Amino acid sequence: MHDDDDLEPSGALPVAMLDAFAETTRLLYVSEDLDETLLRVTTLATRTIEGCEVASLTMKEGSQLVTRAPTGDLALQCDRIQYEEGEGPCLDAALHAGVVLTRDSTSDDRWPRFSRRVSEEEAGVGGMLSCHLMVGGARGSRALGGLNLYATRPDAYSAADRMLATLYAAHAAVIIDSARREVQLREAMASRDVIGQAKGILMAKGGVNADEAFSQLRLASQRLNVKLRDLAGDVVSRRERDAAEQPSAP
Repeated sequence: MHDDDDLEPSGALPVAMLDAFAETTRLLYVSEDLDETLLRVTTLATRTIEGCEVASLTMKEGSQLVTRAPTGDLALQCDRIQYEEGEGPCLDAALHAGVVLTRDSTSDDRWPRFSRRVSEEEAGVGGMLSCHLMVGGARGSRALGGLNLYATRPDAYSAADRMLATLYAAHAAVIIDSARREVQLREAMASRDVIGQAKGILMAKGGVNADEAFSQLRLASQRLNVKLRDLAGDVVSRRERDAAEQPSAP
């Protein structure tokens, strides 16, 4: 099945598609490890979307687009070619809303340099499907990147595959965003803890109060061009080394 007529005449989603989406909803959850969450997203995509052989994520990290959690070398290679050429379906999907379908890379002229390299010269890719990853909130939508699905044969993705991929990408975006927030929260808590320890060391050593100890850390961080958390970690590590080197009492 390869056309929009594959869907049921009533316009309802096929039962098999609903079952597949329900299964991914059960299996796709936020892990304490961000990399594990991302790999679960791409791995489940290859198991759930029938035409997909390998998958990857193109993620926005600052001003850069990087590949995360590829399920095979083919996905990593195709993503790399897009970054090198500055064109391709994954870039379009990551940077713009929507779903980008490539039925046959040998005849798709939207990205001539990319298509030539992936279809003939280097990768042997036939069909591709890329989905935008976006989350919304009270302050508007935020783009996270794109989900990239690759197949070695052309016309690999049916209309049902495309609909399921769209639903899957929407769910995956929420999971990825939640996992990122969890990591940021843990990092913030860890930073607060180590800065608190460093402040305590400076207070005990220099006879200063908490505000003065924090000011010393902040000024030293600016002078040395070192992140405040890293500097605080050095203070704590140095104190632990000094304590370990002190001779034990007889």
